[in-house]
Amino acid sequence: MTTEMKMEFIDEIATQMTELYFQEDTFAPSSEVGQENVLMFTEEAHDFYKEKYDEIEALYDSINNRHNQIKAINDSLKAKMLKKW
Repeated sequence: MTTEMKMEFIDEIATQMTELYFQEDTFAPSSEVGQENVLMFTEEAHDFYKEKYDEIEALYDSINNRHNQIKAINDSLKAKMLKKW
């Protein structure tokens, strides 16, 4: 999975969690001049999103690292088995 795909995956989960938690208080109009029609996370929702994003990313990285370790072990065992034959 590319870094971009990983970020999109984590973003989608974190966004859904934020929307479920805050419901109608998730978004508010932007406070930037000329951008009032753009919806953005509220400050509380944004803080929650960032926290969830970091948690999900850490979990993803942990699972991915374990997968890579198991794959390396399996590849090593296969190579040893092939040498014996």
